[in-house]
Amino acid sequence: MTDKELIRRLLSERDEQFRRAQRAEEKLAKLSDVAAMEADYEKKLALKDSELEKLLAAKDAEIVLLKTQADEKLKKTIDKYEEKLRGYVNQLEYLKRKMWGRMSEKRQAPEDPRQLSFDFAELGLTEEDRLLADKAAEKIQEARKTIIIKEHTKRIPVRKKLPKELRHEYVDVYPEGYEGHKDEWILFSETEDSEELMVTAPDLWVRVTRRHKGMLKSDGMMVTAKAPQKPLAKSFASTSLLTMLIVGKYVDHLPFYRQIQMIKRLGMELRQPTIENWFHGVADLMRPLYYRLTDMMLSLDYLQSDESTVPVINNEKHRTVKGYVWLARAVTLPLVLFHYHDGSRGKEVATGFFRDFKGALQVDGYVVYDILDKMEGITVLCCWAHARRYQ
Repeated sequence: MTDKELIRRLLSERDEQFRRAQRAEEKLAKLSDVAAMEADYEKKLALKDSELEKLLAAKDAEIVLLKTQADEKLKKTIDKYEEKLRGYVNQLEYLKRKMWGRMSEKRQAPEDPRQLSFDFAELGLTEEDRLLADKAAEKIQEARKTIIIKEHTKRIPVRKKLPKELRHEYVDVYPEGYEGHKDEWILFSETEDSEELMVTAPDLWVRVTRRHKGMLKSDGMMVTAKAPQKPLAKSFASTSLLTMLIVGKYVDHLPFYRQIQMIKRLGMELRQPTIENWFHGVADLMRPLYYRLTDMMLSLDYLQSDESTVPVINNEKHRTVKGYVWLARAVTLPLVLFHYHDGSRGKEVATGFFRDFKGALQVDGYVVYDILDKMEGITVLCCWAHARRYQ
């Protein structure tokens, strides 16, 4: 080892011993001041305790406030649902009396304070109208006094008699042993009759029309009988068959595929496209009737109208979609008109359908009817059942 290395090693060891001595002096100085450290520590603890007490007091106050608010909110919610429950109980009691109890003037439906009311006394009746109203009220009071309530008597069910206008066929049944020994019996004219309602299954048959040919001897020209007129040209469908199909679909709600199965059981197999072509042909035959009914309805001065949903088969989506059919009903005549336009309930359908109508039109609260009220000659009347919808 050289002198330089020895000196460097000795300096390093002396430096390490100096640092150790310095750290020992610092620790000794700290340990010598234990009382000051304890006092400082207790001071910090006291400060933390006071802060903790303040924090706990603030938290307790916040908890009390939140609990109070929650109790008030819960009370309001309970009061709200108790009010609803009382309303439901009142409705239930009224409906029970309506269905199974006796009704009188004292047991009428409870009035709803939110319901709008009309004071007809403020409409400004004339003296003549008041006299008529007073007379009508007196008649009503007299009629109420003369009402006689009959006691309830138990009704014994009686078998309903079969209609006499139906065709009756009689089947004679004789006592056992009468047949072949009539000479030994005395037959009375009195009989015991029992009735049964019979039905004959539909009968599918073919009517063949033979058109004969002839010739007058005077002119020598051969003549063939005229062919009977058919509802659909070049078709074997008779009027009775077409009527059965259309009535079955639109009155009895039987789809065509079910009617095809019914006809197949009778001995004839028809294809769906064939029946659909017949249906379009019958629709074309009824088109003049539809136009005539439309003219008659739109010439009236008072109509009621509404639109209703109808399921429409969508061949692209392979399912039914919701379409709409428009209805117009005459008030003074037993007429009803249905109008279908691409299954839409838009404003263009309403304006196109009623463009030739002049008069009063009673409708519901559908917004499209507001456009009709702006058309010249049309006065829209609101339905009383829908007038309070937006109140």
